[in-house]
Amino acid sequence: MEKGTVKRVQASKKIAKKQKNIMLAIAVFIVIGVAALATYSLSIKGAVKEWDNIIYPGVTVQDVDLGGMTKEEAKNKLTETFEAHIGDKKLPILTGDKQYELIYSDIMPQYDIDGTVEQAYKFGKESGIFNKYIAIKKSNNEKNQISLGFSYDEEKLKTYEENLQKDVTQSAKDATISIEKDNIVVKPGTEGITINLDALDAKLKENINGDLNSTNSVTVDLETTKPRVTKEDLAKIKDVMGSFSSSYATSAAGRSHNIEIATAAINGTVVMPGETFSFNDIVGPRTIERGYQEAGTYVGNKVEPGIGGGICQVSTTIYLQ
Repeated sequence: MEKGTVKRVQASKKIAKKQKNIMLAIAVFIVIGVAALATYSLSIKGAVKEWDNIIYPGVTVQDVDLGGMTKEEAKNKLTETFEAHIGDKKLPILTGDKQYELIYSDIMPQYDIDGTVEQAYKFGKESGIFNKYIAIKKSNNEKNQISLGFSYDEEKLKTYEENLQKDVTQSAKDATISIEKDNIVVKPGTEGITINLDALDAKLKENINGDLNSTNSVTVDLETTKPRVTKEDLAKIKDVMGSFSSSYATSAAGRSHNIEIATAAINGTVVMPGETFSFNDIVGPRTIERGYQEAGTYVGNKVEPGIGGGICQVSTTIYLQ
């Protein structure tokens, strides 16, 4: 074999050996990498598995940390922290110069403990294993707030609002007219105050919440109510439009008493233009509770004893007027 050929053969062998060594090194590197990846994967699975049946770290509800708790533990914690105390919470309400408080127990407050715990338990667990691992690691350094579901009885709130309005309301008083020594005397009415139920409802619902640390308060404006009959209305009356009288001097005591009650109810009534006068509406039910007594009443063609007997004389006298 020629000298040049020998050198080429030797060079080829060296190249082949070098390539073999490189391939071997690559193979070793791959094996090590796969082993390391498998070890890392097992480590991740192990870390995630530790949190399978408990809430991930950093999961909080109104700053109460539920991380590491089971569902049952979390329910007990939220019940103890919130549900046991929400009934004592108060919402101050200012209207005019009066101060009120809405006590939460009056509107039957309720937390959705079960739903909140379920949401906290599922946090971070609905993705792949690597994302779960990242969620666990990130939660160690940051908080993940879960909203605590809260509700109350709106009918109870409506009742509270109506009672508050009744307490605040001062009814307007109509102007009055009377005849004194043949002179027409007009006394002015007065304005009333109240609160708008829709405005009150909107403000309360805006501020009612399940946050025990909330310091919300509500201010509700008063509204002025005008008298139905004003001094200016009655000033237009210049003369007596009509009169009629009937005597009950010979009536029995019960009948006289009933007549006096009925006339007292009607006295001072002002019928404005376009309005209808109803004797029954103004006098109201004739009952013992309202002071009426037994006296003779017409039943068909007979006179029989009955509660409120005699007031037909009042209605007849008004009609004849």
